[in-house]
Amino acid sequence: MVVSFSYLLLILFSGFNLSHGFQLLCPEGLFLCGNGRCIENVKVCDGFLDCNDEEVSDESLKLCSGVKRQKCPGIKIYCPNTNICLWPFELCDGTNNCGDYADENLEFCTTHKCSPNQVQCPNGRCVPEEWFCNGKILCQNETWENENIKCSDENGKKACFGANAFKCNNGKCLSRLGLCDGVDQCGDGSDESAERNCGNRTCLSHEFYCHSNAHRTQFAYECIPKSFTCDGSADCPEGEDEMIELCGKSQNVSCTKYEFQCSSKQCVPAESECNGVADCFDNSGRTLFTVKTNIQ
Repeated sequence: MVVSFSYLLLILFSGFNLSHGFQLLCPEGLFLCGNGRCIENVKVCDGFLDCNDEEVSDESLKLCSGVKRQKCPGIKIYCPNTNICLWPFELCDGTNNCGDYADENLEFCTTHKCSPNQVQCPNGRCVPEEWFCNGKILCQNETWENENIKCSDENGKKACFGANAFKCNNGKCLSRLGLCDGVDQCGDGSDESAERNCGNRTCLSHEFYCHSNAHRTQFAYECIPKSFTCDGSADCPEGEDEMIELCGKSQNVSCTKYEFQCSSKQCVPAESECNGVADCFDNSGRTLFTVKTNIQ
């Protein structure tokens, strides 16, 4: 294989912001990011940050306006300056989800109200309740956390904070969504143990029971927060958390053009389709894979 000298230079300088008169051109089918990196054209305006540059060059509204801008599904909201859709709980969570830090703007976050099952820190940051009591200061204010986040019960024993938290046998705190999902998130197996009664759990009053889990060999999302229902995103294996009988109206459960929609209306990344891995709770992606590969 013959590789041109110019292409070697492209690889050498990829990822660097060239500002000394050099002009790089990406090979055909690739897009040149503001930092000199080359990405596939199909990844431009797809709603994901692939360039990872300050200009958010692959998802800027200057590039992705009009028909190129993705439609935010369900209750997701637009970032003000980029082609990114966010869940409300991603606002002020300490992560640069928009690419330009618009969702972490200090002035906005100090007045923004956090989503249910989140704690509003004095600096405006929104932190999931179950993240606390794991030995880390998350609000950057230890005094405030000691006064407002209770990590012990009335008997002085270790406890987790918030209704959505589960305490492992080893004392670790994690989200109740991690119970009975086939993954040992506790590290001691207590979130997957027989005492959890996986497959026949009794959900708490603030949770919704996904009855379609009974049809699966591996349980997942058996009990989900009620705030997950009727939000335009199917979380139960057969999408019963978005059905008209529950929500009172038909939910516009739609995926972005760069996602694959399972039969249950669950959305998974498009590259997951036909990859041999059952990403859909209902295995519809795997079924499609079988059908396609059997075509001669």
